[in-house]
Amino acid sequence: MNLRLREIVEELENARKMVDDATTPLTQQELDESPGPGRWTTGEILHHLYLTERKLIMILKKQVERARKKGLGPDTSEKSLLGSLDQFISESTIKKEKAPPELIPHRGLNKQELKSLLQQSRKELLEAISQLEPYDL
Repeated sequence: MNLRLREIVEELENARKMVDDATTPLTQQELDESPGPGRWTTGEILHHLYLTERKLIMILKKQVERARKKGLGPDTSEKSLLGSLDQFISESTIKKEKAPPELIPHRGLNKQELKSLLQQSRKELLEAISQLEPYDL
């Protein structure tokens, strides 16, 4: 895997570890506890993460197919891509956005089911990322 993709995967893995460390000790009741009106429970946030990863997987697969059809070559740059996302992170923490319908989570999913869904989506996401290497997207 090239340097830029490896860097992204490491960032994703670090973020997932933080999520796992924060949520593994929680009971089902704590996962389902509402923080207030109009706000998602921790369980809903985890389900939203799963739904978002699934959507990203679909997008990456489409991009790989387009790259194949166009005959794009490999990405030879070693310049980090992580800093290019900073503007979106700072903007998103200030303004609350409404999730599109396909990314709205379900409430009350079982803790084990959530864990299984997240393991599945992470495995598929890493596989989709590995398919990017031959192309300069």
